[in-house]
Amino acid sequence: MQKWQWGIVALCIIGLIAPTVRGQTVQTPIAAIQTTGGLLAGKVLSSGVKAWFGVPFAKPPVDDLRWRPPQPMHWQGVWNADRKMPECIQVLRPHDINNYFGEEATSENCLYMNIWAPPDSHAGSNLPVIVFIYGGGMTIGSSGMALYGGEQVAKRGAVFVNFNYRLGILGFMAHPELTKEQGGHSGNYGFLDQNAALKWVHENIAKFGGDPSKVLIMGQSAGARSVTAQIFSPLSKGLFSEAVMSSGCSWVSADFGGREPILAQAEQVGLQIQKLLGASGISEMRQMTADKILGVQAEFQVGANRQGVRTGPIIDGYFTPMSEMDILKAHENSDVPIIASSNGDDLDSGRSALTRAKTVAQYKEIARKMYGKNAAEFLALYPVSSDSAVSAMAHRAAEDAGMQGAAR
Repeated sequence: MQKWQWGIVALCIIGLIAPTVRGQTVQTPIAAIQTTGGLLAGKVLSSGVKAWFGVPFAKPPVDDLRWRPPQPMHWQGVWNADRKMPECIQVLRPHDINNYFGEEATSENCLYMNIWAPPDSHAGSNLPVIVFIYGGGMTIGSSGMALYGGEQVAKRGAVFVNFNYRLGILGFMAHPELTKEQGGHSGNYGFLDQNAALKWVHENIAKFGGDPSKVLIMGQSAGARSVTAQIFSPLSKGLFSEAVMSSGCSWVSADFGGREPILAQAEQVGLQIQKLLGASGISEMRQMTADKILGVQAEFQVGANRQGVRTGPIIDGYFTPMSEMDILKAHENSDVPIIASSNGDDLDSGRSALTRAKTVAQYKEIARKMYGKNAAEFLALYPVSSDSAVSAMAHRAAEDAGMQGAAR
């Protein structure tokens, strides 16, 4: 009997004879499932939900794979997917914790996903699948955050998946050397990670009880922007059937007052990063520690205010072949049902002057400054009759003008 076969037998025996230890409930291992990467073993949570944590969907993007599209991952024996893996390395926050989400490990070796499936699920269950993409401005974020866990969703009958994707300079930098190396495109590696995760789900999720033809992708903030990017990328066609965008539903087009940088512009940012690092080229930059690279990255979120270089999504001619408006006009986007909305009033209340009003008089004065000759029309749509009504109406107006406006 081969080594990996002994591993399966051992996992089955452990699952049968060790459901409890000294009266405490333990998480029971699940027999290995054959995936495109290799054999994968998970566990049963105390709720009965089946879980696979830390599933590799691509090779670690380190050393020579830094700033390359994600590569397929294969392993020998049984991969024991019993714990969440590090979040993708990111700029540390000025807090008394090591990052935005909590005290969890960070690493460049971060391309892992987590899967939750209902207790009675099995291959052939054909259950709906929800794939969640976290936000964080493309510079922070983690699938390990408890709020993004899928246990409660799985208890209600769906398979839930989340995953990490590369961030910041390590996730989005373009560079002339990379463009030459990669056949005419570079950058957008974080989006390509998302695409690789969706491909893995498409190819494997049936083994976990999911239906690959019923995959809903959803995200919040930069996660919602990521969902938009997947909708407009030809590389992701056929990998999902529905999309949900929350608090970040805007898409970028010159027709709507904006446009992603094109590859040539993004390459100049890459050369600027190289100069700041004092490197001779990509080869030397691949040998540098990630911390040194993050040291030149800008960060302006959740209390941070650090100057530096900003990278992000671009029109790379590959993942995003042209502007989203041009893709739409050519009918090359994924034509799927969409829900677009926001989480409460999200960031809108902090950005609107209206929410600073405490009285009816203050509310009306701020409205006049904001809307000028249209103030009367605004006040008819968002009226207040007492000081006690100001706060709720101000937040509603801020939300409608902010994330909900973008959603519409």
